[in-house]
Amino acid sequence: MTETTIATTETADTAALTARHPAIAVTRLEVSPLKANCYLLRCRATGDVLVVDAGADGDRILAAIAALTGGRRELVRLIVNTHGHVDHVAAVADLRAALGPVPVAMHPEGIELVEGNGPDAARFLDHPYVPVLPDRLVREGDEIAWGACSLRVIETPGHSPDGISLYGHGLVLTGDTLFRRSVGAWKYFKGHKADLFASLHRLVALPPETAVYPGHGEPTTVGEERAENKYVQVQGPAS
Repeated sequence: MTETTIATTETADTAALTARHPAIAVTRLEVSPLKANCYLLRCRATGDVLVVDAGADGDRILAAIAALTGGRRELVRLIVNTHGHVDHVAAVADLRAALGPVPVAMHPEGIELVEGNGPDAARFLDHPYVPVLPDRLVREGDEIAWGACSLRVIETPGHSPDGISLYGHGLVLTGDTLFRRSVGAWKYFKGHKADLFASLHRLVALPPETAVYPGHGEPTTVGEERAENKYVQVQGPAS
């Protein structure tokens, strides 16, 4: 398992990316053997925190929350799953056990995935899997609000039927749809190649200066991916 610490200093590149969304401070944690990204989004105006994709390593996520909030864990207002695969939801139960009944939001198509993650959890994780069903179901155009900040839900299926991205304040969280110079796979349960590429092209139509925080790998921008991501230039991969 790869250990990733919370960055306390910024390189020129990360500072430039952060400047694109001054209202929201983003902490990225790489979790699980599958190296998924969990994000903590702090609304700078109020200090409230949104958790996106609590995929594993619940203790590390909770430690990061404590550091980010100065121990005020009650500032965590909502947990959002960009989709229901195990490497993006497996720590939700740990967070709920520690934080109390923080609401969980996801697309309704993800319920089947959350309920059926047991075999994948046994294969990939070294921690018991406890499914947590959503308290709130979100669809295209819904707003995810915490503190004085909000992000708009964009339905981006293809990698899975329930994929969503969260857009606003100069950034977009793309789950496993758009990666830096790549895209998510469509070979998994109910994945769909045509849907994935339709979703990809919706995302790269956002303003080019938009910061992109993907479900795996390093952040990027819409402009970079529009220019340099080979999958944007074609209808699909060769294989």
